[in-house]
Amino acid sequence: MRKVFIILSFILISGASLFPKFLKPGYYVPKMLVIPAYSAYFTPNDQYNPHKIFPIGWSRDGKFAYAVLRDWDDAIGNIIHFQFIIQDMIDNQILWKFQLSYDLEIPKDYQLYQTQSDGTKKYIGVETLFRMIWNKNKKIFIEKLTKYQINQDKQVMKQFPIAYNKDVIDCGMNLGSQTDASKGQPIDLAVTMVSLKNGLKNVWGAKGIQAYGGKVEGYFAGPLNETIALVISKYIPSYAGYPVEVVPVIQGVSIEQGFKK
Repeated sequence: MRKVFIILSFILISGASLFPKFLKPGYYVPKMLVIPAYSAYFTPNDQYNPHKIFPIGWSRDGKFAYAVLRDWDDAIGNIIHFQFIIQDMIDNQILWKFQLSYDLEIPKDYQLYQTQSDGTKKYIGVETLFRMIWNKNKKIFIEKLTKYQINQDKQVMKQFPIAYNKDVIDCGMNLGSQTDASKGQPIDLAVTMVSLKNGLKNVWGAKGIQAYGGKVEGYFAGPLNETIALVISKYIPSYAGYPVEVVPVIQGVSIEQGFKK
């Protein structure tokens, strides 16, 4: 009997240390990814209009959940564009997407401004707006996060180069013809990854688009060591040419496979 008690105690103690690694915590409103170069432009109607990224978390098999929010106020009316995405970072398949798109007229639930006691309007801030969207639609968000076994935790965007498996890996963007870009002509953008051991590979590209350029911002490391979520920015003109929209692309990339010398 004493032996059985000792074995059971060992199982319980071991289980207490192992189970938390596999138990998902309750889902909560994620924080906005702050990209320092754009922090001065996180209010509508400025020189740049970056789409804000809200990273959420990974599944153990390489699925990544994130949201992208664009809010803007122009002379015609307010704009809110929102996407909630669950993406397989191994093959870059979009497994589920939720979208909101409001131009000119926005429902009362998602207003960008609050009227103050003196009659002036105050911008509520992008994180407050995101919280409103999350709370309004959290039932479907949590249902899908649970379905795809996304474990939500704090996501930190890391920077290149990566030291991995006795290798050094870097990543950058070819901006195409800046002369064409300055003239408003279509250009090609391409992102290349470089491995000191294994050579080069193209990981993303866009041909013949209206853009001023772009940048590789960094990456999110996933639970599968060889697969990362690459964060890319495209600088494109708005429908009126001003302000410049900073449009994010989240691309799953292997840091082991596909290189060529």
